[in-house]
Order: sequence, then C-alpha cells, then structure tokens
Amino acid sequence: MNTFQQKSSLLKKAQFLASFGVVLCLMACNSAFASTASTSSIISTSSISDSSIPAQQKPKVLLFSGLAQSSLEDKDSQHIELNYSNPVRLSQLLKDSADNLNMFHIDALLADTSAYWAGAGLFEYFPHPIKAEVLSQIKSLSLSRPETLGLSAQQEIVQSLAIGKRVFTPLDIDLVRIDKKYNPLLSQKFTFVLPPRPNHVLVLGAVGKPGQQRWQSRSGADTYIQQALPLNLADNSYATVIQPDGVIETHSIAYWNRNHKDIAPGAAIYLGFSRLPSELSSFNANMIELLRNKAL
Repeated sequence: MNTFQQKSSLLKKAQFLASFGVVLCLMACNSAFASTASTSSIISTSSISDSSIPAQQKPKVLLFSGLAQSSLEDKDSQHIELNYSNPVRLSQLLKDSADNLNMFHIDALLADTSAYWAGAGLFEYFPHPIKAEVLSQIKSLSLSRPETLGLSAQQEIVQSLAIGKRVFTPLDIDLVRIDKKYNPLLSQKFTFVLPPRPNHVLVLGAVGKPGQQRWQSRSGADTYIQQALPLNLADNSYATVIQPDGVIETHSIAYWNRNHKDIAPGAAIYLGFSRLPSELSSFNANMIELLRNKAL
C-alpha cells in the first residue's frame, strides 16, 4: 500500500472513530508512513469546555505507546492526547488509556498493540534535569580516564534515552481500583507511557560494551554483565538492577555471593565504578537515578 492509500485508509477510519468521540490526526510527515507503529499519530479527546474551571485544574495526559524513546522529548512527536474537564482519578486515566490502545488496530501501522503494564510510566515532564549533568559527567570521565572503554558509546546511549520526572506510584489497574491510597486525583499535565513488551535489557556502567542485550528467561545480572565485558574499574561484587517500573534492586554477581534474582524485560542493569575521581564521586548514584526515571 502506497503513502496516499495509507492516508486514505486512515482518514476513513478516522470518520468511523470520530462518531465515538475519537479524533484521528495525521501529524506525521509523508516519510513517516513507511515505518512502524511509532510514527502513527492519534489524538483522543474527551474534553468539555468549562471556563469556570482553572486551566491548571483541567488535566491533560499525553499517551505514548511503542514510540522511539527520544521522541518523548520531542514536542512534535506523535501521541494520544487525553483532555479532561475536571481533575480525574488515576484509575480513570488507566482505563481510558487501555480503552484507546484497544482501538488502535490500524492496518500495519500498529503492528503490536499489546500493552506492557509492568513497564508503564507516569511522568510530570521531559527531560529530567539530571540527564544533562550525567552526560557532562560521562564526558569528564572519558577525559580523565581515556583508557576506559565504552564511555563514548555510553554517552550516545544516554543521550538517546527518554528521561523524565517519573511519578513513582503503582500503575496496576486492579490495585489502583481497589486501594484508594494508590488512586490519587490528577489535576495537571502528565505524560503516560504504556509500551509494548520489550525483548531486551540495557546494560550500562563500568563495561566495555554497553547497550541492549536480548532478554533471556532466568538469566541473572552476572550473565548480562559478563557479555558486556566488565572493566577493571568495576565493582565486581554487586550490580544495580532497575526494573521496568523504576524499582531499584541490588543483585549479587560474584562467585562467592551469587544469589539469583529474576530480571524483567526492559530492565536496566548498572555496574558501578569502584574508583572514581573525587569530582565525579556522585556519578554512580546519578546514573542509577537517571535509569529509574527512564521511559521504555
């Protein structure tokens, strides 16, 4: 199907969806229609104009799914926009997000609409201020330790990641619905990322080959780290695992203390540096904080 036919097909579906209160907008450029789900743009609105409600009390939620990570920081990136006339509970946002994702079976543009709730993330804004600081620290470390492998690649990887100010609250629909303390009232702008299930983990830190590795069931942090080639400057006893929901865990990786813990798809594994210059003493902690605020 050529670009014109794809647009025509989408416009016909838009007319159908509009009767259910859903508006489909083609915001992507022509070249975008040749790629996958990440380039489609659908905006769902459920707003009712009411000038008596202050603007800051009318929550807006930008919903992303299956997009390139860097696009979350791009104001022109494609997304679903949920507008509400009044503050809403988190349970309502989760329900609306799930309902909208189920409507996005639009030919081949959305090849995988299955949601990976374990990796869902609610964010106040992008990018996180710490991202710039970490990039600067990586550059400083590469200058002070030019013999250290993998830092150049690591800088590029961190630059490509979408790092936002994450709201650390359970996003399990059933838990939120049952327990009121996990169902706060939302009254501001948020970005909600509900990605498809990934098939990789990300390994960063004191390794020679940082980057993504294919996720394997029952593989521990030690296995992934060995494949990433740990450096002599690495902490060879423990690694930090940041699960997809942002939960931080310490995993034993040495032969004398190894204790297997499962790692979920989409997790990040960070191997800390054991010896750092005094001016970079916060680098390990900053990297962990960065990774726990990462969107899938």
